[in-house]
Amino acid sequence: MALSRAAGLALASTLGLAATLGIAGCTNTPGPQPSPSLSQATALCAQTKDTTSDGMLEMAKVWPKSTSDMHGYQLTTFDQAACSADANLTRPAPADCDGYFPWIASTPQQVQAILGSNGVSAMYQAVVSGDDPVPTGQTINPQEIREVVLTMRGSHAIAGHPVAKAGQFCGTSVDGLAYPAYRLTVHSADTGSDITGLMIIAKSTLIWLEFDQPGWTDQARLRAAKLAIAARPFL
Repeated sequence: MALSRAAGLALASTLGLAATLGIAGCTNTPGPQPSPSLSQATALCAQTKDTTSDGMLEMAKVWPKSTSDMHGYQLTTFDQAACSADANLTRPAPADCDGYFPWIASTPQQVQAILGSNGVSAMYQAVVSGDDPVPTGQTINPQEIREVVLTMRGSHAIAGHPVAKAGQFCGTSVDGLAYPAYRLTVHSADTGSDITGLMIIAKSTLIWLEFDQPGWTDQARLRAAKLAIAARPFL
């Protein structure tokens, strides 16, 4: 069963990955490349590579009885000095609550500069897809979660970061989790409809989850959010 990758690729493009998120069993396609006009310092702001599922959601835990296993993981690290080189890129735009995460930048290069210059040391990304059992004869409809985890340098709190502030401004508070969380509506490039996202502010870590494809309930989203928190035991 093939996984539709449009939404995952849209997220990767927005966040400025050097290569698009790979899905197990699928072929990677080239991602957005730095503009030739960018300075060398800006080009070295972020370095991206494939990584493991450590600290991230895993399909088998979200959908333990799934008939498929589609996933991809990447890690981006930031050089603070390089990311701070161009003041025009490090200045967050006003929060666009109708836009995509992280709501405060219009280009991948600006996303990288804002994250790296404001204390984020690493960004982990995951796309996982699976399904719940259905009675014989019914159509299996896989669901998808796109996860972004931002970690700050040292033990600095992330609550004051421009991305966290934008999510708080645009979202509504959610109860039931161990850390402050906010619900936001985002547009899915995969289905062409609005979907739900959850932002969790946990000490020096920010977790962003997008829940794509039909069938998600509030209870299922909270369960996935708790799994995302549990995957990072040092929180």
